Amino acid sequence: MKKQLATLLLGIISLGAYSQASTIWTPYGSGLNTNGGIRYLSVIDTNTVWAIGFYGTTNAATNRFTRTIDGSTFTVGTFLPDTNTFSASSISAVDANIAFISVFDKAGSGTSGQILQTTNGGGTWNNIAGSGMFTGTNNFPDFVHFWDANNGIAVGDPNGNTTGYSIQKFEIWQTNNGGANWGRVLDTLNPTPQANEYGLSNSYAVYGQKVWFGTSTGRVYSSSDSGKWVVYPTGLYGGANGLAFRDSLNGLVWGFLNSTTQTTTVLNTTNGGHTWNLIPANIYIGKNSFCAIPGTNGFMSVGLNQAASAYATAVTYDNGANWTILESNTSNTEKISVVRMIDTLHGWAGTPTTGSTNGMNKYIGNNLAGIQQIRGNNNRVTVYPNPSNGYFTFSLTNIASYTDIAIHDMLGNEVYKTTLKENIANQSMNINLSDAQKGMYILKIQSGASAQVQKLIIQ
Repeated sequence: MKKQLATLLLGIISLGAYSQASTIWTPYGSGLNTNGGIRYLSVIDTNTVWAIGFYGTTNAATNRFTRTIDGSTFTVGTFLPDTNTFSASSISAVDANIAFISVFDKAGSGTSGQILQTTNGGGTWNNIAGSGMFTGTNNFPDFVHFWDANNGIAVGDPNGNTTGYSIQKFEIWQTNNGGANWGRVLDTLNPTPQANEYGLSNSYAVYGQKVWFGTSTGRVYSSSDSGKWVVYPTGLYGGANGLAFRDSLNGLVWGFLNSTTQTTTVLNTTNGGHTWNLIPANIYIGKNSFCAIPGTNGFMSVGLNQAASAYATAVTYDNGANWTILESNTSNTEKISVVRMIDTLHGWAGTPTTGSTNGMNKYIGNNLAGIQQIRGNNNRVTVYPNPSNGYFTFSLTNIASYTDIAIHDMLGNEVYKTTLKENIANQSMNINLSDAQKGMYILKIQSGASAQVQKLIIQ
């Protein structure tokens, strides 16, 4: 079936890379199929998470969901009786009891798509799609999203119209009573799709009431109220596979530049999606999934890096221009495929399921609000956490040989110094100042005639 984007198979990597035991993710058993993984993730808070998985090396569809309401124990249920007719394209949870799943006709034979709803924690699921929704051979629900128990939208491929135009428009439906009634967005408020343009499963982002979704031809539709839509090209002509926005203006889109070069490319926008800019390539950041870090100007990326050398977790605070690698491992089991952060300290990530103790991961790393960067023309040092109790991690990127790192107290006394005698592409180092007095310190990075200065705080 077209456009059911496969979750990247995260196999064993044998290429050399910086490796360490995970210090930022704690695994939990998802309860889903062994030899499967997490495909779609909906995170409400630290304790409440819903997810849908996939099964096997071919990313086969599953009719099972998993849920936790205590942040540790996941229970599994079924949202469909089998996988013979339908496959899921998204999940949107409201709370511990209410969730919605969009499903499409697996065979593409014209069976109407559905919007499934549960109000009892997944005990039962009912199709709440109204008459005339997602019918005919062109139907394909791409995603459903609910802001609360009443207000939601469902978006599908170009299929029919509202005014009798010969050109079919994207199916965009709104409800304000929990799906009891739906209204389709008028054609006059819905831009005309390009030839052979369709939506992509779960390729959407929401910030407040604003919504964006990506298409197969690399365009992004956006709306401030989900009622009137505009559309803009990104340049990802092979498809806008995913979106993340940290506010109404700043966001990332990722996908393929063309249909033959399947290399993930990332672009940013600073004007709500009207224009998109190619950001510097970084082959060492994870390219499976991106999300905003609420409460900051940051984004997180996870997954297999483009160098195919490791699985990485990275953050950026300048819309992707520069990234800090928080973790880059070859030996760990957390081959993350999807991530959602709740705030600067809490988040969840889905991974392949290889046994009863993994499949979901909870973020336990440092406060991401405390990460600060020192950048010169060609080198970068990221320090976190800051403030800290005296234990600092320095993430080093593109560091020239014979770079000095020195730390002084406010009286000018040197409390730490080291010289990095070799060029460093990507590496982390830990510095222990726990014996130093609490207060403010000055970090100085000296490389030849270039120097950068940053404050450090020990609490």
